[in-house]
Amino acid sequence: MKKNLLIATVISVGLTSTTFLACTKESGNDKNPLIKNNYSTAQRMVNNGISVENGIMIFSKIEDVKTQIDELANLSGEELDAYNKAQSDFTSLYRQYQIMDEAADKDLAISADSAIATKQITDIPDDLLASIVNKDGIVVVGDSVYQFLADQYRTTAKTNLNDDGSVDWSNGIHVYAMNANYGDQNWASFNPESRFLYEDNNNNTWPKSNNKRVRALHTTWCSYYGFYSSIGAKVKMERHGTFGWINIPHDVATFNDLHAYFRSWEFTYYVPYTRSYINHTTYNQNVHQKTLYYFWGVPMAISGPIQHKVNEFVSKVTITFKGATKADTWIH
Repeated sequence: MKKNLLIATVISVGLTSTTFLACTKESGNDKNPLIKNNYSTAQRMVNNGISVENGIMIFSKIEDVKTQIDELANLSGEELDAYNKAQSDFTSLYRQYQIMDEAADKDLAISADSAIATKQITDIPDDLLASIVNKDGIVVVGDSVYQFLADQYRTTAKTNLNDDGSVDWSNGIHVYAMNANYGDQNWASFNPESRFLYEDNNNNTWPKSNNKRVRALHTTWCSYYGFYSSIGAKVKMERHGTFGWINIPHDVATFNDLHAYFRSWEFTYYVPYTRSYINHTTYNQNVHQKTLYYFWGVPMAISGPIQHKVNEFVSKVTITFKGATKADTWIH
């Protein structure tokens, strides 16, 4: 699937407040000490703060999450894809979506889209977060286990993580929403939402793929994941199959405009940030992706819920498939 993507991520770290802006990658292998050459598990584990046990990625502290996300964001799309496919002891959610679509394309099982629609698997459109969360939506950060579900996430103490990788969710569980729609009505957040575009700009149905129907998806989100906040948008093409819609390549896609004015919770008040441009372009999973990300943090704080200013989160996309083109504007 080709898709364009804007992601603004917020991760709390025990440092003074800092902002990093992604830029076009010069040399991924030189810039990324944790992810080199063949992206093997051994090379990834250069950082002792990151490990994998029973198929779950474990971060000793929030700073290690920041380091890994920063590393992944500096990979090209092809490298990010290769990284996810190379992990022999860990199947990421990113990779699980691919595996499900591969099976659906062979009429063996339902597609990732169908599994998301029926709430059998969580929907994390942010490729960076989906690369550290495992196929069951689980990741460990510090002393907490997180699992991302259909429209919420739950946490429990790391002591409830069993030796076989199972989690005892009956003891000390906390459940939270991934959005934060409270307080000032001029600000909002939401779980991933998609528009299904079945016709091009001339109101014609898309050309078929393998003699099957095709549609475009324009997805946006502004979500909070406990230790990580993300706001973004993407566009992609899908082909209808026996077991659901499957991601497929498209000719070209662009964001004609993609910006948001947003804020994140810090202790007892919201801190506003403005980001209205993107300069990191990659390709992965047959997807054209554009990314904007940054980190911020204050001592002892946990990144709080992110919100966008109402009517100022804008995503304008254009996508072309087999010569047919569709433009779509979405304002939240």
